[in-house]
Order: sequence, then structure tokens, then C-alpha cells
Amino acid sequence: MSENEDQEIDGFVCPLVIDEQKINQVAPLKFSDKLILKDPFQSYNNITYASTFDGKTVFIRSCDCLSDVKVIQNKLSLIHSYGGGESNRTSTKLLWNGRHYKNAKGEHVVDLMLFVDTNDTRRALFRERKMLEIAPVQIKEAKFVWINLVGYDQQIKYAY
Repeated sequence: MSENEDQEIDGFVCPLVIDEQKINQVAPLKFSDKLILKDPFQSYNNITYASTFDGKTVFIRSCDCLSDVKVIQNKLSLIHSYGGGESNRTSTKLLWNGRHYKNAKGEHVVDLMLFVDTNDTRRALFRERKMLEIAPVQIKEAKFVWINLVGYDQQIKYAY
């Protein structure tokens, strides 16, 4: 591992919380009934993408608030951009329903969602690197798991 990766994972690591009720309550708020593609001629920012959630195809609103997403040492590293005046790192957690499902290729997939307990209504833009624990999603019979991070429009391959 490089020195940069060591520095990146230093500090507070947000926990992975298995809470099926909470993720099933909050995730559908990000769903849409239609696919809305990005149009360079409109400033409409409610773009959606096709994905799966709990094995079913859904359209999810892309929040454009997650960037530089990567896996480093069993942690999900990302930059979270949000309105608010101060860090919410310690109140951030990664929700999971505790289940794996398989995609059409037979590969294991998990649905995860970034969740913050506190809501700061100040409108200043805040960008913060967050480290999130993901080791509990590993499954013994597989060498990797696809992570479906709700709001992020690409699947993340977590090889271990």
C-alpha cells in the first residue's frame, strides 16, 4: 500500500450499520418512476440512472454529491459534498439491509446507502473525505462483491 493510501484512511471511519428497516424506508426516497438523462441544454439536476435495489430494476436519482469513490484496505473512500456549515463525519454511517443478491452474471451484489443522522440546513457547500467500513459485506464463497451505492451511478467492485 502506498503512503498516500495510508494517509487517506487515517482518522475516523464511519461504521457499516445493518438496518433493513431504515434502508428500506430511506432508499425509496431516492427512487424515480422514470429515467431522466442528463441534457446539456437544461439545468435540470434531477438526473436518474437505471440500477438495481434488492435485485429489482429501479431508477435512482443521482445526487452528484459523491465523487472520487474507491476501495482502500476494506474501506470505501469517497468525497461527500453537501450543504451545511460543519463536518458531519461522526454522524455519517453506511446503511445495509444485511443481504446479498446475485446479478444476471451470478455475481454477488450488496445495496449500501450513505446516511447522516443530523441535518444541517445551512446552505454553504461542504466537501469532506469520508472513510466507510465495508468489510462486513464480504462473502466467503466469492472473491469480490459489487457495491451498489444508492445515489452513485456506478457499481463499485470490492475485491478482497
